[in-house]
Amino acid sequence: MTEDTTLDDKRDARARAPRQIVRRNNFKDQVYQLIRDEIMTGLLMPGSQYSMGDLATRYGASRTPVREALIELESKGFVRVLRGVGFEVVAPSPEYLRDTLQLREILETRAMIAICGRITDAEFEQANSLMMEVHDVAKRNDAIGYREIDREFHIFLAGLARNDRLATLVAELRDTQFMPGLTRIASAGNLVERSSQHFVLLEAIREGDIEGVRACMNQHLGFSRSSFVAPALGNHIDASQAQSDSRNER
Repeated sequence: MTEDTTLDDKRDARARAPRQIVRRNNFKDQVYQLIRDEIMTGLLMPGSQYSMGDLATRYGASRTPVREALIELESKGFVRVLRGVGFEVVAPSPEYLRDTLQLREILETRAMIAICGRITDAEFEQANSLMMEVHDVAKRNDAIGYREIDREFHIFLAGLARNDRLATLVAELRDTQFMPGLTRIASAGNLVERSSQHFVLLEAIREGDIEGVRACMNQHLGFSRSSFVAPALGNHIDASQAQSDSRNER
């Protein structure tokens, strides 16, 4: 990747390793975004430790922007910086995953219903263009690229509700929704199935089919529920049960 090439121009390069980024004035911000995206999609595993030098090499960066990005990520609860070692990815609690998704279900479904039957032809064409971009990324099995463009698609739709606070909350929730199994899902070639749900959703919005929109959102977010939340809750329940059994045996 050349120094004058932007991340937007090279979304498909995310699938390659080592991942490199360009040296620009916002270099630290780009490193921050890359690390955050890899945490969110499970490339950097919760509970695992990584060295700062390895990341600097991975991104073609010096240690300074990596260190600055990690300090910011630590302030937001994504990592724990370990002096002389590197950093550890903080594992979100099962309750955090569940609560974040429940809020998404409430707010995103409300936003989609608000624009149901009210989307203009121009807005539909713009949404359709984003939807096709999501589908193209899904066919490349690019987990990080998928998360980025899928976010853009849903935030665009939420913005059509003409409620700035609602759109802001939808964006904030999507930015903090951990998807630790997304890389595995992409590797298995299952992103296309998920992205195909957008076609049905967008058509239901254009046709003014409120019940259809509800059903689509339930199916779409149900994918996140079964893929990212249920496994974490299941492990949490299993661990709690094991502790309880251990206490009962004493």
